[in-house]
Amino acid sequence: MTGGGLGMNIRRLPAVAFTIIACGLLAALVADPVYNFETTEEIALREGPEDEDPVVAHLPAGTRVAPVGVNSECNCWQVEAHGHTGYVYTRHLRGPLFADSSAEP
Repeated sequence: MTGGGLGMNIRRLPAVAFTIIACGLLAALVADPVYNFETTEEIALREGPEDEDPVVAHLPAGTRVAPVGVNSECNCWQVEAHGHTGYVYTRHLRGPLFADSSAEP
């Protein structure tokens, strides 16, 4: 096929579709975090989910945090706060996912 016009080369369609999907996923990944949780007391934000992992920041009570992930093995959340990402125990957070924020897990 040699015509210019508005026609699209059918062989390029998968690459175009991949590019559109990848851009959509990238936009979702770089979206601003939603700070809809807060700490219930002063806590240490740790690099990993273990008690022995290094502390990356100390968060005072009432600090707004954005959930990034969850680790069900330790009952903790990976959160972002004040430019740091780390792990905190679920029992130290309150927010829209917890029916009773005062209950122990």
